[in-house]
Amino acid sequence: MSATTTIIGYVEHPGVSAEAGLRVPKYTAQHYARLVGRTIKEVWFTSFEEQPCPVLVLDDGKQVSVLMDPEGNGPGPLSID
Repeated sequence: MSATTTIIGYVEHPGVSAEAGLRVPKYTAQHYARLVGRTIKEVWFTSFEEQPCPVLVLDDGKQVSVLMDPEGNGPGPLSID
């Protein structure tokens, strides 16, 4: 990934890139760009409808919940390579 890559037809944002030809809406790119340069300082679990929901605590104090969909219908997996 390069430092700045154009998201086809929608947005250019430092640290955000996409697979060639993939159209990523501007809102989506801007939303995830807030994570660029951040460091995960802690991982903790909260209860979400009696299921463990991972929460990533960033170096700036923001918390990122790992959810199955944008509507927040439950906790979801985080793919780690």
